[in-house]
Amino acid sequence: MADKQFFFPDRAWNQGHPEGTDGWTQANDEGEIRFAQAVRIGDVVYTAGQVAWDKNGEIVGKGDLLAQSRQVFKNLQEVLELAGASLNDVVQLTQYFMDMTDIHAYRQARREAMPGVTCLTTGIQVARMTQPDLLLEVEAMAVL
Repeated sequence: MADKQFFFPDRAWNQGHPEGTDGWTQANDEGEIRFAQAVRIGDVVYTAGQVAWDKNGEIVGKGDLLAQSRQVFKNLQEVLELAGASLNDVVQLTQYFMDMTDIHAYRQARREAMPGVTCLTTGIQVARMTQPDLLLEVEAMAVL
């Protein structure tokens, strides 16, 4: 099997290092465990689910699916770039929604972030997210 390289973006909720590491978790100086946000295996990059947290660990756009979707794509772009990929390399997206009624807002943000990119998608409505103000989580697979 090909070597795995894990990536940890520098965010308040995940004070990691963008150069990657050899494991999917890291502990900071206080012993807090952080989880990798992407793994690259050969020419394929897989991301963990991205939510609407900003660099300070605050939820962007509480109650606003468009604002949260835009932040999710910003975070997804950052994680992909750490692994040497871009949103243009995405071949599959899996979206988890609290409520799919306003899915057009998500689609607008996706068109803005990924103009002209065609990929496989799966949309799932879920009963709960890790925090009650989160409306969306998106994971991706990209091929270089």
